[in-house]
Parts: sequence; structure tokens; C-alpha cells
Amino acid sequence: MKNASASNLRLVGLACALLVATNAPTSAQNLTNGLVAYWPLDQVQGDKTPDLVNGYDMQLNNLSAADLIDGIRGKCFSFSNQNKTLLSRVHGANDDLPINKHAAFTVSLWTKVNGTGQSDLRVFSEGNTSNSDPLFNIGTHNTGASGAVDLFFRQGAWPSAHILTTAEPFDEQWHHLAFVQQDDGSRTIYIDGVADELAIADKPAGNWNLNDTTIGGILRAAPTHWVTGLIDEVALWKRALTPQEINTVKTNGVPNVGTTPLPIEIKKFAADFPSVAQGDKVVLHWEASKDASLSISPGVGDVSGQTQFGVGSTNLAVNQTTSFTLTATRGAETLTAQTTVHAVSGVQANWRLIENFDFLPAGGIAGQGNWLNPEGLFSVVDLGANKALAFDGGDDLAAVPLNSLTLPEGQKATLFFYVYVPTNDTASAIGVNLGLTEKPIRFNDDFGGNIGPFMRFERLADGGTIDAQAHNGVGAGFDPVADVIQPGVVYQVWIDVENRAFDVGDLYSVHLAKEGASRTTLFQDYVADRDAVTIDPALGAPGTNLTHLFFAATDSSQGVNNVLFDDFYLSSNGLNTSTPVPSSSFQPAPKQILIAGFTYNPGAKSFTLTWTSEAGKTYSVRKRDSLSAGAWTAIVSGYPTGGATGNSVSFTDTGATGNTAFYQIAATP
Repeated sequence: MKNASASNLRLVGLACALLVATNAPTSAQNLTNGLVAYWPLDQVQGDKTPDLVNGYDMQLNNLSAADLIDGIRGKCFSFSNQNKTLLSRVHGANDDLPINKHAAFTVSLWTKVNGTGQSDLRVFSEGNTSNSDPLFNIGTHNTGASGAVDLFFRQGAWPSAHILTTAEPFDEQWHHLAFVQQDDGSRTIYIDGVADELAIADKPAGNWNLNDTTIGGILRAAPTHWVTGLIDEVALWKRALTPQEINTVKTNGVPNVGTTPLPIEIKKFAADFPSVAQGDKVVLHWEASKDASLSISPGVGDVSGQTQFGVGSTNLAVNQTTSFTLTATRGAETLTAQTTVHAVSGVQANWRLIENFDFLPAGGIAGQGNWLNPEGLFSVVDLGANKALAFDGGDDLAAVPLNSLTLPEGQKATLFFYVYVPTNDTASAIGVNLGLTEKPIRFNDDFGGNIGPFMRFERLADGGTIDAQAHNGVGAGFDPVADVIQPGVVYQVWIDVENRAFDVGDLYSVHLAKEGASRTTLFQDYVADRDAVTIDPALGAPGTNLTHLFFAATDSSQGVNNVLFDDFYLSSNGLNTSTPVPSSSFQPAPKQILIAGFTYNPGAKSFTLTWTSEAGKTYSVRKRDSLSAGAWTAIVSGYPTGGATGNSVSFTDTGATGNTAFYQIAATP
């Protein structure tokens, strides 16, 4: 009996020991497992705030050290919707972020936000800089009706809806939020260490199309949905923290593991424009490892002194097409990156090139140079002797930042470009808006009004010529000038812009000239439609500077490549009535027509001709009996009806009068 009692006591003692071990506090060492990023939000280094794990430093957007105030631990950032503040990072393919690239993950942060009245603004988000559709968001109630947390997830066909927590932590007090996703896709949000009752659907199968992480708003092609409030101690794990670990983070904070040095990198090296007028200046921008020495060749040299924490820029004149090389050196490590700036000759004085498309490859314009195309498809079209911009069927949005050509408030400038409507399809509708704006580049539906100085080209589906239209004042409809663009004719367009305070309204005029003819004024001294009263908090109030050239094809039922644009220039010294460059051809280079064969049938007195063709093309055939005498006689046109269906066409001339004839075949314009 004594032996049995001793054995039982030993078992009880072991059980107690196991119980103590199970309930022991989570060690800091355990919490470092899977920790990908930790932003204490305590300091500013240049234009960034540091990540203390992997060096995934966040970019400051309209924030500075002046926005650091006392937080839940140390300092934190004070965010403002009015000031459009944001922290952001666009990730590399080999980074451990976005955190949604992992099957399981945890997002942890502290917030002090008043959600009531802040409609659909975001404290944490992951998005895509080239596609406005995919989003992973933690933010305020989508109507601003309460202090609940609003979760919104969207990508393509995945189900998407705003779902709200039971608890309401956005009450202008400090609260801890932790969003946890398990390996099986199940998801829970914890508020102050307690799992909320909100039932969150499992993540659908498949990978997210995300490439950036933001704190205080959303970053797509442009930032939006800025929140007002305080955010502190943001950390991300590539595993699901347990409830106990979440409470340990809430109570004790995120363990500081020390930054793991990243491999030497050059994250960005680019010009603000890939082409400039010969002799004009260009700004080169770079972002590289913050502990590397940097130099640029040719003709620049060491730029370490122009670099803060890996970020810098320089301004230089380009007299000939030049390939610049950035070299980053750290100890024995060396890395290089290259960017080419093309010098365009023959540009008239006082014009600066925005884009002529000649140095871009044919195809979708997204990601080429500095171009944005977050919705639909705008493309560079190769016409053989020229390249131009076109769009694919409507519901498309594209823009290019003006960068060093940004038009400040109080300044005047003229936007110049060429426009051409092909003759191959005169029945399809056309509807495209373009102009200058400071509005965030999000969806094409944002660009029907309240934009800034812009105009519209429109043709109804019944075909024919194209109207020009413009707004005159906030809330005004379009004023049309009918039938100003004829298909098959090249036109020059000048838009004179005076950037005035948005509560007064920008002043703009539009002039047009058929190539080789005098210009006429379509709209004189119109007031742009930037609204100073009704402010959309998601897109923000109008800014002071006009920052982008934009294109929005707002009607979905349009033909493909039915409008071509080329040679966009901005004047450098006030308004300008001159033409910066002659137009290039808007006609595709004709493909050579080859006679593939012919036969003569003496009995039927007929010739059958076969020639190479392009699908969809129609042809005309003319003939005469002698090359030295007689006129050419048309025997068929618009052949075959509906266009060629393959790479060859045959036609039989049944009106042959002899065994000799000469034929001429031409593609229908």
C-alpha cells in the first residue's frame, strides 16, 4: 500500500508540473517565431519609419516627425483624413510581405480612433498598386454609424461584403486589435484580447493579388480612405498567434528582436519621365539599402550625400539619349540598376514632353514608364511608323503622374496633344474623358465629374462624327460642340489651364485645329468642376496642385482602339499657342499584298486571282488591258463582304475579253 501511495503521489506531482508548464506566460522567444515585421511607430528616418525585424520600413505620406505624439508605448503617429496621411510599403517579390501571401498570419495593432462619423476609412490594409480590385481591409464602419470594426475583403469573384464586429473599439480610446487567420483559412478578430462574436467566412482558395501594405489608409494606384486617429505598435506574424500569445502582446508589447540585415538591394531607380525634349532636365529617383554607398554614371558620380536612409534624387539635363547606371556598394557587395532617358529632338521652345509613346513597347500601358492603369485596358498601339495610345472597349482608367511637371496653384500652362479617330469602325460608340487632375486614381466611375479641367470626346452608337464636350462649373452638365472630329483626320488640341484655388475653380479653355488648318476655340474661360463643398472622405478634398494627366473611357460598349492619342506636351512658361512637334502618322503601315497565284479559264474567259490578306480587311480590284494605254476600271470593291476570314482571298473576274489583262489590288482604307 505504501508503494502504491507513493506512485500515486508521483503521478499527481507530474500532473501539477504539466499544468504549471501549460499555463506559464508566453516567452518573448516564442513570440519572435514567425514575426515578419514590427513597426513601433516611434521615430522618423528620412521619409520613413523603421521596421525592427526585416527592415521593411514604411514610407511616410504627408507625415513627418511633427506627427509623432505619445502613444500606448512610446510614441505613435497621429493620422488625419484631411491631411491625407498614410504609411505605405510596396513589396518586392522575395519579401515576406504582404502578410496575406501566407496561409496563416496575424495582424496586431493598437488604435485610438473615433469611428462614429468616419465612413469606411482604414487603419490597416493590403492592396495592389496596379489593380484597384483586390483589397484586405480593417477599418471603420462603412457608413460611420458606430464604433464597430469593419472588415472588407475583395478579389474578383471572391465574395465581398462589409462585416462588422459586435464590440465597438473605435470609441476614441486605446484598444488592441488582432486579426488571426489559421492554416485552414478560418479567421477571427480579437478586441482587447477577446475573440469577437463576429463570424468571418473562411478565406477562399487561391492566392491574393496584393503587393503593398498600408497603415492609416489604402494604397492602390493612389492612396485613399485615410483615417483620423492614433495608431501604434503594428506587428505582423506569418503564423496564427494563440489567444494566450495575443494577450501577452497586448500586455507586454511586441518583443524587439533586432533587425535582420536584408541583402543589398536597389528597390527603385527611375526617371520621372522616360523621355524628355532634348536639352530638358529630368529627375532621377532611387531607393536602395540605407547602409549602402551610391553613385550614378555617366556624369553624376557619388550621390551618397544626396541620399537619406537609402532614398534620394538628382536633377540633370539630357542632351542625348543616355542610359544611367546606379551602383550600390556595401562592403564587398555591389549591385547595379539601369534606367534609360530618351532625348527627343525637334521640340519647339517652351514645351516639355509628357509622353510620345515611341519608346514604349506595344501592349498594355500599366507599369510602362510611370503609367498607371488600375482598371480596364489602355494600350500602346504600334502603327508601324508611329506609336499611340488607345483603349479597349471602355470602362478603362489610366493616368500618368506629372511629377516635375506638376502644375502648382496660381500657375498657367497649356496641355497639347494629337487625336485621331480611325475609319475602320464608324458605328461604335465613343466616350472618353481626359485632362488634368489631382484626384486619386482609383476607378473610371470617379472620373465623370468633380475632376478638374478636362474635356470629353463622344460619339453615339449611331455612328458618324464625334462631339467635343466640357463642364462649366461644379454640378454643371456637359456643354457639347457637335461634329468637331471627323474619322480619318488628324487634329491638334490645346487645353489652356489656370490652376486656381479649388473653391474658386480652375479656369480653362479648349482649342482645336484640323492638321494644316487654323485653330478654333471650342470652350472659352470655363470653370472646372472641383467641388469645394461636398467632400468625399474616401477620396479627400481637392488638393492645390494638378498632379496627373488622366484618361477615363467611361462607357463599356465601345469599339477597340477607336480613338488614338499621341504627343502629350505641357508648356513651360505660361500658355502657349504653338505646335510642339509635327504629327506622326496615325495610319497603320500597310502590309504588302502578294499575288499568291492566278489561273485563266479560256472557255469561261475568266481570270481567278489569289492574294495574301489580313483577317477582317476588304479589298478593291481594278484592271486594264494594257499597261501603256487605257484607264483603270474598277471591277469590285469592298470584297469579300464582311472582310477576309483568313490569310488569303480569291476573286474570279468573269468579264475577261481576252487572254491578257493587268490587275491592281488594294486594301480598302
